This record gives sequence, structure tokens and C-alpha cells, in this order.
Amino acid sequence: MSRGGLARAGLISLVGAVTGAGVNFGIGIIVGRGLGTDGTGTFFQVIAVFIILANVLELGADTGLVRFCSGSVATGRNGELRPLVRTAIVPVVCVGAVLTAAAWMLTPQLAGFLSASPDVPTEQIVRMLVPFVVLASLLAVVLGATRGLGSVATFTVLQNVALPVGRFVLIGIALLAGAGLVDVLKAWIVPLPIVAVIAVAILARQLARRTRGRLEGVPENHEATRVLRRRFWGFSSARGVSAAVEILLEWVDVLIVAAFLSPAEAGIYAVVSRSVRAGQVVQQAARVAVAPMVSAALARNDVAEARRLFVVVTRAMVLMSWPFYLMLACFAPGILSIFGPGFAQGSNALTIMSLTMALAAAAGMVQTVLLMGGKSSWQLADKSAALGVNVGLNVVLVPVWGVVGAAVAWAVTVAVDTSLAAWQVHKGMGVHVSPASLALPAALPLLVFGAGGLALRAMVGDGLSGVVIMLLAGGVVYVCLCWMFRRRLGIDTIVSSLRRRRLSVPAS
Repeated sequence: MSRGGLARAGLISLVGAVTGAGVNFGIGIIVGRGLGTDGTGTFFQVIAVFIILANVLELGADTGLVRFCSGSVATGRNGELRPLVRTAIVPVVCVGAVLTAAAWMLTPQLAGFLSASPDVPTEQIVRMLVPFVVLASLLAVVLGATRGLGSVATFTVLQNVALPVGRFVLIGIALLAGAGLVDVLKAWIVPLPIVAVIAVAILARQLARRTRGRLEGVPENHEATRVLRRRFWGFSSARGVSAAVEILLEWVDVLIVAAFLSPAEAGIYAVVSRSVRAGQVVQQAARVAVAPMVSAALARNDVAEARRLFVVVTRAMVLMSWPFYLMLACFAPGILSIFGPGFAQGSNALTIMSLTMALAAAAGMVQTVLLMGGKSSWQLADKSAALGVNVGLNVVLVPVWGVVGAAVAWAVTVAVDTSLAAWQVHKGMGVHVSPASLALPAALPLLVFGAGGLALRAMVGDGLSGVVIMLLAGGVVYVCLCWMFRRRLGIDTIVSSLRRRRLSVPAS
């Protein structure tokens, strides 16, 4: 893909990811202020269980469709697209229906996993949400197909904008009306079926356009279709296990904190961890925009192009995510005070996790390269090792250090996972970035938001006023410095590519 295409796809993904992260951050704020630490802890426990189940039921088919559909399009085998989509969706729906029925019958046991106040109707909550789990899985798989077919905008608009905005609006209305936890969870789930229907309609239209009048690459017989199915599930099944491990890594610590401590401390930790993950918008945007390109490059054995994409994205991740992480680290109490009384107790945990994520961002999109290179089994081994480290350290540290113990366990886990993936991508696939190419993108945020943030904190404290001053003054200085060094950072090339692409589009 041209630099203009990469820049355009990246910009669309970034805008959508920033919007989604901002709205989800807002959901955390209104839930924290509306339900308090105790209610927030129960809310995020329920969301954790829901998301874990939904991701497990995806069976890895969402990533499989990104890889195989983009590979088929890149090599002109458009006739494989419909069989690929059927191969992915049918098992997800069937397995999901069976497991949904089982979960419905095991409602008391599932409700028993939640640590909540006695007055919280946990069984009612589980029965209310279980039927929607398979729908969430289907949405992810359908959006994976649209990404594989080259539609970055579909995923961005539906997953990163429509779904979180719908949830934010409905939860806000519910809280303003004096709703409790159950009604807030209802508001959280309502937008899902609407977005799922829209996604299915868009995918059907994309498939019709891609396969209309095209016979190239159509499997000649049932045996060819079986071979395609084996190839798809050979990759996706390993990815499905890896994705299950990955989502456990993201949410199991919230459940462990709730089990060992209390719903209130689980709420504090959930807000801390969600705040840190808001900084992953650049990585998420890059994954959505660049994953099909990396897959296509590796399918053509074009390692040089895959390496170029990796370097461009890694520099952007450092340049754009480090300011956020450094602000979180310097002004943790002020930022957490936004969520309401009691949440600032997680300040030390937020500092630890923010600095860890900054270092992880410097490794680049190593997970995406592994997956798009067909190394899902490697990633599975990495994630399994990381999950073992995470659970083991949480069980040991949370009873002793509380929320800070969970943060330390999380930091070590991220370090293990990222180091393994970076080594595999470098040594096993020949895709890497030299430290020298990251020197300038790292130096600018360290100067402005690191050194500048510490100096400002010494003068005005770590409260909300420091956050506002750093955001406004530091932001202006940072933008000016980025513009001064735009050639060395590659910003001028991206801007020129976007401008040429816009001018090349004829007026309607």
C-alpha cells in the first residue's frame, strides 16, 4: 500500500480509536460518580465476565478472517471469500448457542463468581446478559471480515464510535433518572444488537461487491473447500485459545482483586487499569489499519514492506502515546479524582502501570506481526506464560499489597509478554526497529511531559489543576516541537500523502 493509503487508513483508525477511548473513559467517569466505588467494582466484574465469555466464543475466527480474507484479496482469490465467511460464522453461532444454553442453566454458579453486596441481584444480572454473549461474538467475527476486505471505516465507526457512544448516552440517561446497577447494565447492553445488525448488512454488501462476476480462485470442489477450512481453523483455533488467554490477562486481575479484597477496591483497580488502557488507542488504530497490510506483505514474502510498516507504526506509537502515559504517571491523583471520591487511592498503581505501558509501546505492534505472519501458536505460548505469571503474582501480592500488588503483577506480566513477542518477531521473522530510529520520538515526550510534568508537579502539586495546565501548555509546546522536527519524524511525508490523496479525488 502507498504511504497515502497507509496515512489515510491510520488517520481513520486513530480518530475512531481516540473517540472510542474517550467515550469509554467517560463511561468510567459517570459510572464511578453514579455508583461509587462499590457499585463500580460490581459493574466492572460483570463486564469482565461478559467480555471474557464473548471473546472465548469468537474462537479466534475474527483474526482468522482478517488474515485469510486480506490474503485472498491480495492474491486475487476472491472466490474464497464467501466460503471463508461461512467457515468462520457457522461454528461461532452454533457453539455460542450451545454454551449460552449451558450458561443459562449454570446461572447460580456464574453469579457466585461475582463479589458483590448482598443486595445486588447477581443471578438476575447473569440471566439478563447471557443471551447477548453470542451476539457480541458474532459482531466481532463480522467486523473481522470487513477489516479483511479492506474496510477500516466500518470497524472504526461501529466498534469504536457507535457502540461506545450509544452506551455512554444510555448509561448517562439511566443515571440521571436515578437508576441502579441493574438498569445501568441494561443500558450498556442495548446498543449491541443494533450495531450487530448494521455490521451484518455491511458485510453482505461487501461480499456481493467483491465476488460479483468473479470466478477466480473459487474452490473447484468440496475437497478444496475442506482444505480451505482446515487451513482457516488450523490458524484460528490456536488464535482462539490465545485470545481467551489474552482477554483473561486483561480482566482476571479485576476478579482476583474483588475476590481477595472487596468490590470497592476492585472498582478502584478497574478504573486504574481502564485509564491506562485508554492510552492504547494508537496501538489499536495501527492494528485495525495496518494488520491487513502486514498480512498481505507477508503473504507475498515481502519482509521489507512489513518491516517498513512496523517502523512507521512504532514511531507513531511512541510519539502519540507517551505524552498520555507520562501525564498519568505525573498527575495520577488528579486524574483519578475525576472519577469521584475514593478513587485517588489507586494513584501509585496508576503510576506503575502507566510507565510500564510506555515501555511496552516502544516495542511496537509485535502482537499484530506475529498474528498476521501466521504465528498464532507462538503467541499462544507467550500469552500462556504471561497468564501464569499474572495469576501467580496476583495471588501472592494482592493479599499483601492490595491494589499496588495487582499493579506490580500486571507490570511484570506485560514485560514478560512484550519481551517474548519482540524477540520472536525480531529473530524469527526479521521484522524489527532499531533503537536509533526511536530516539527523537521518545526524546520529545520525555522532555515535555516527563521533565516538564515533574517540574510542574513540584510547583502546583499533583491535583487536577496540574493536569489542566500540563494538557494545555504542554500540548502547545509538544505540537510546536513536533512541527519543528516534522521532517525527521516523517510527519511532513504523511501530511503530503494525505493532501495528494485528497486532491486526487474528483469533485462530485
